[in-house]
Amino acid sequence: MTEQEKKQRIEELRAELKELQATPRSDWHTAFEAFLRITTHRYKGVSIRVEVEIGADTPRTDFMILTDDETREFEEEIFRIFRKINILEYRNPHDSLNERMIRKIAGYAYLLIGTAENEGDVPPDQVTLSLFRSVKNPVLLRRWKRQGSW
Repeated sequence: MTEQEKKQRIEELRAELKELQATPRSDWHTAFEAFLRITTHRYKGVSIRVEVEIGADTPRTDFMILTDDETREFEEEIFRIFRKINILEYRNPHDSLNERMIRKIAGYAYLLIGTAENEGDVPPDQVTLSLFRSVKNPVLLRRWKRQGSW
């Protein structure tokens, strides 16, 4: 086996291992994915990727909506902040929502930007981050408001 063939085989085995380690998607994600696809299907050049791996290790975001044009305007208010690369996390009502969770999700954006092959491949001003959850954490939001973070 040549050195190149060895490297290729190692990459194949790594991909297989990541697939085996992946956690199954919950029904919450399936429903939210359906919502995203229904809402964005009419926009040309918009694609949705599911369970997108970010970086070389296991962290991955729930959804990423990519547009070919950072000036695209969505009709739905919920998507008005979108730019070229849009990271979406969906939390079911029973998941906790605290600063640790927020920092973890923000880390996904930093990982995406920081692990790009070349500097500038993922411009920070073209990345948005959205967290969806049916129940808010009023204590956290009040604290952020007092601190001027909100």
